[in-house]
Amino acid sequence: MHEIKRKNPTQARAQQTVGIILDAAAQILQTEGEAHFNTNRVAERAGFSIGTLYQYFPNKNSIIEAIAERERIAIEATIQKALLDGWPHTIEEFLRIIIRQMINAFGRRQKLRRFIIIQMIRLDLFMPVLQEADRISETVSALLEKNRGDDYLPLSKTRLFILTRSTMGVIRAAIIENSQLLVTQEFEDELVRLALNYLTQNNTPTR
Repeated sequence: MHEIKRKNPTQARAQQTVGIILDAAAQILQTEGEAHFNTNRVAERAGFSIGTLYQYFPNKNSIIEAIAERERIAIEATIQKALLDGWPHTIEEFLRIIIRQMINAFGRRQKLRRFIIIQMIRLDLFMPVLQEADRISETVSALLEKNRGDDYLPLSKTRLFILTRSTMGVIRAAIIENSQLLVTQEFEDELVRLALNYLTQNNTPTR
């Protein structure tokens, strides 16, 4: 992947300018669609000259990269907060909290999320997302290990990888396919069921 160079907003005013530009870009993608997404339209929507926009974002891809990073940070902060809110009564409730946070985070502004995910794949920007997913999953694993009973298997690195990637993959597929299932209760219930079944001892495969 070619590294995209852009001005680093170190001052408060510059950071505010970047925020306005990214808000404008996100609004265009959500309300007008990808066909209207270009640097001139973003500058117009943000209320800046194209020259001002180019001080921070030399091209359309650099805006996409910055939006993706901002969205990633917001989603991860939401999930981390859920992890810090305390252990609920059961493992099922814990899994439901995490899965619900993931669905809600990705389900909002679905058109924008879909565009971002597709562009992140195209621009090879998924590595930070996966690295943060691993950090979050380690926290989840530690909480499950501390609170699991005899009915639940310990999560090895392999099992943790499969559980997190399968959950993320299903949610990502629903967004890319623009599936209305994403916002249904059944979708959440089935992901919780998937995780619960994977963690129970009676699903250990025989050889």
